[in-house]
Parts: sequence; structure tokens; C-alpha cells
Amino acid sequence: MTISANALDDIIDENLDRLPKALSEYRQNAVDWRNIGLGVFNYAHALMALGLTYGSPEAIHFTNQLFDIMMRRAIKDNIERAKVKGCYPMCQTNLIKESEIFKKHVDAETANEFMKYGFRNCSLLSIAPTGSISTLVGGSGGIEPEFNLSYTRKTDNLKESYLVVSQVVKDYRRITGDNGELPDYFINSGEIPWKNRIDTQSVIQDHIDTAISSTVNLPNSCTLAEVERLYLYAWEKGLKGVTIYRDGCKREGILINDNTKAESKNISKEEDKTSLPRGYILDVSDDLVGAKRKLKNGCGSIHFEVYSDELTGEPLETFINIGSEGGCERNSQFESRLMSLALRGGIPIEAIIDAGKSVRPCNAYVNRTRKYGDTSKGTSCPSAIAYALEELYAKTKDRFVDDADLDEIIEQVQADSGCSKCFEEQPIEHSTPRCPECGSKLQMEGGCVICKGDESHGGCGWSKCD
Repeated sequence: MTISANALDDIIDENLDRLPKALSEYRQNAVDWRNIGLGVFNYAHALMALGLTYGSPEAIHFTNQLFDIMMRRAIKDNIERAKVKGCYPMCQTNLIKESEIFKKHVDAETANEFMKYGFRNCSLLSIAPTGSISTLVGGSGGIEPEFNLSYTRKTDNLKESYLVVSQVVKDYRRITGDNGELPDYFINSGEIPWKNRIDTQSVIQDHIDTAISSTVNLPNSCTLAEVERLYLYAWEKGLKGVTIYRDGCKREGILINDNTKAESKNISKEEDKTSLPRGYILDVSDDLVGAKRKLKNGCGSIHFEVYSDELTGEPLETFINIGSEGGCERNSQFESRLMSLALRGGIPIEAIIDAGKSVRPCNAYVNRTRKYGDTSKGTSCPSAIAYALEELYAKTKDRFVDDADLDEIIEQVQADSGCSKCFEEQPIEHSTPRCPECGSKLQMEGGCVICKGDESHGGCGWSKCD
């Protein structure tokens, strides 16, 4: 711990001259507070290696002792750094000594040392997801449980698949010589009751002075009432925050039949936007990415906004707001709502753009263009909006991973794997998010969606973080 924390402190000085000069306040903040955040990874593997079941009373007891020792050591090391290098400029020892986490982790001798020398760093411990590091060394991320103990991974470039087994499982089999069924304490996230996840995070939080990244994975069968109980229990346990992921829900809209309002249908990514049944529209979440353009028309100006799916980049909603002068507000509202319904109802965006461009010229628009030459591209409000939609769509989709046609990706993966029907025969399950590279189910881990594979498809390692 000492070496790692010292390295993090040295990095602050190493990076000062590399910070953007325009952000002088940011640089000064680094100087004044010297925040660091030493964390952990492989926590889940450590429990398995010790024969402890994640979230069990025995594991909770061990975890409490482990992180208590970490914070006590972090405080002592911080004081030692202050002896040698001085305390951080904004250190207020009288306030810090009254904090609960400080009083819980120091004895009288350490407290006296602190009052004499202060702290070198304002913050000490932080539990990050460490997804990339863990994948690199074959470990488990942060304090997250393992999502799968084994999975098949497919590498498109090498055109081969191979079995990936958690390092802790391989170590167990090597040491014991037992290649049979694993003990019960070898457990994945889907087998851990959510209450045990909250209890684990709660006891770790008692010894962490900043934040914890940990995602509670819930099955698709989890009800709204259960989610409510989870949040209330997390509040009762005093958690600073909690993240949940209900399988099959992230970024995926539920398809609703406007005629019945009671029917729903789960549709895969391969089908949506191209084969929606008549009368179905996508119901979108609030997590959309927006872009806007200010357009000059014949009457004044309008503000055109497009909101796209944050994973795929597909436009799903539009809004049109007029300036102090800019045309009929009600017509603009109706136009934007119709475009939104068309986008979420499977109408190709190219058809919407073409329809807008083909609207006949507006006299006011043409006259202003001729007189002042300051209007936006187009000959009417609808055509100007169509050009803006086309531009924003082209610009937005370049930022997302699946700007290539998904059908072509799937066909290529099928050709590489020699399996022409493996995707066709895959059942549609709860609109589960699929990897844009290989089609495997995406899994949520530490605030990221990760392609680690499942029983029917090999993962390719693609990931995207919030």
C-alpha cells in the first residue's frame, strides 16, 4: 500500500505541468488538495481463494477487518508522507480530527502525530471498477463479483474461439487436482442475493473516504417492488449511492402498441427500426444524447434539437423551438412530434429527410434569402430542418461504435464462424442488449457494458462505459 500511495502522490506533481494552461483553477485544485484514491481489484477472487461466499456473514466479517486495516494503514502512510513532503495546503487538522471515519481508524498516538504533521493528501481510498486492469490480468474488477466463472471468447481477427476460465478457478483445480464440480463459494453475480450485495458495499463504505463503484445485477424477473425494496434497504444501510442493472433493460426500449396500450413485444436489435409491426413505436428512456442547430428562416430563427440513443447513435426524438420571431409555434411542435413518432416507429431517417427537402419553397424564406442571404440551407422551414437533421445524423453516428450496418456485421461474423444460422436460431430474450461487434449478450459491470460472452456465443471483449 505504501509504495502505491506514494506513487499516486508523485503522479500529482508529475502531471501538474501537463494540465491545460487554460484550466488554472483545476491545476490549483490539484495543488491545494492533492487528492488520491488507492483502490482494490480481485476482491471476489480473494473471497473464493479463502473459501468464503460473497455476501455471507463470514465474508462480511472478513471484509470489515480487511478494509479497516487498509484505512488505518492509509492514514498512517499519509501522515508519514506529510512528515517528509509537507501537508496539503488546505489541510485543516481541527476539522479532520472530528470526522467519524478519522476517529474510527486512529489510536491516540496516531492522532497526536496527525495534529503535529497533518495529511499529505486530502482523500485516500477509492474503489474504482478496474475493469481493464482486471481483464488484463485475469482477475475480478474492484469489489464486483465475477459475472461468469467461464465463458467462450471469440477473436474475429484470428477467426477462432477459445474458453476463458477465471484464474481463481484454474488455481483451485491446479492446487487441489479436482476437476469436478466447484464448491458453493465459487459464485457469480447472478447467484448473489441483492441484499448481500448491499451489505457488502455498506461494510466497505465504513472504511472508504471517497466513493465505491459497484453494480447490483438483477434478473429480468425482478419486479418494481423488489427494486423499491433494494433502494430503501440501501438507504437504511446508509449507502452514499447504489447502482443497479436489471437484465434486458439498459438502453433498450419497450415496444408499445398504441392501439391497445396493453400489448408489448420484445424485439432484437436486428429487427428494430426496420421490421416493426404496423402500429408499434419504440418507447425510449431519458438517457439520450442531444445535438442542436440554430436555423435562420424567413420569419426569424428556430432552434432544432435531435436526441439519439446513447449506445447506437440512432435519432429517436426531435424538438423545435422558435425564437422571439420564427414562425408558428404550434406547427413547429406538431412537426417535431410527427418526426419523433416516425423515428421511433421504424421509418428510415433518409425517408424523413427526403420528405422535408421536397417541401415546396416558402415565399418568406426565398425573399429573405434573396434580400439578406443569411438563411440556413434550404428553401423553407421543413427543408432547412431536413438538411439540419441530415447533418446532425451524419455527425452523431460517427461517434458511435455501430455506425456500420448491423446486418453486415452479423453476416461477417456468421461467415467467419462458419455458422449461418447461429444468430437466426438465437431466441429473443427480454430485449437483451447485444454486442455490436459479435452479437453476444452485453453484461453490466462497474458502470460499463462489456461483451464477455455467454453459453451460446463467444465474447469479443468490446466494452463501452457511461
